[in-house]
Amino acid sequence: MRDTSLVSTGLRHGRLGMAVIYGILLFFTVIALMPFIWTLLNSVKTNNEIMGAPFSLPQKFLWDNYREAWTTGRLGVYFWNSVVSAVPVVVVSIAISSLAGYAFARVSFWGKGVMLFLFLFGLTVPFQAKVIHLYYVLMSLRLLDNLWGIILPSIGGPFGIFLMRAFFMQLPNELSDSAKIDGCSELAVFTRVMFPLAQPAVVSLVVFSFMGIWNEYFLPLIVLTSDARRTLPLGVVHFQSRYYTDYRLVFAALVLSIIPVVIVYLAFQRQFIRGVAVGSYR
Repeated sequence: MRDTSLVSTGLRHGRLGMAVIYGILLFFTVIALMPFIWTLLNSVKTNNEIMGAPFSLPQKFLWDNYREAWTTGRLGVYFWNSVVSAVPVVVVSIAISSLAGYAFARVSFWGKGVMLFLFLFGLTVPFQAKVIHLYYVLMSLRLLDNLWGIILPSIGGPFGIFLMRAFFMQLPNELSDSAKIDGCSELAVFTRVMFPLAQPAVVSLVVFSFMGIWNEYFLPLIVLTSDARRTLPLGVVHFQSRYYTDYRLVFAALVLSIIPVVIVYLAFQRQFIRGVAVGSYR
């Protein structure tokens, strides 16, 4: 009887503990989702409702705000510019970061420690500290007011290299040794063995790279000057003027700009979490 009571007490405490954990997680989930819900609700209101009761439900759901924001704000042009900028950044960043991460993790070469330190140092330097020099470089290359002016500086980066390096360091050496015994070169080991196994880290890098370039505001603000070259974050500012801001269209444009990021994250959610978890071990 005593053993039975101890087991039942343990089960009750276990259930209570799980209930507390789930309650805390639910609380922080609501906090995290509140800005998105607030933006979504305000995107289907009138300006008077937004200014008078920003946290209330709309009296009438004005779905036409999305159509008006898309047509009036030329969001189609800005959306296409963002896609054209994001695709090469993601593709080339995967190639560069995977190759560099593999080299730092599995290949011995002269100056490896120094180069690794320089990449680590690059993580500590804020972008704002480099922007003046970058501006003059882009101006000398005639890349101002050109989408390549935001694509080239966004490719690669220390973070992606360290993410891929951490993942490759988790893979057993026996895999590469067996491939080399079979006659594979170092490049063949990477392309045929290591890179296919690194898909979770690659997916994580895809999500991070896409979100970074898609939401980038500061660099396009400096580089892009004409309206035809603007990306989506800059296009949202189109609804703001010196004396008036059409908040309903601003919120509608924000919701439309968030949709691609949400789709990419949901499509790769499981592999993304696995890649971040594995890549954080070292």
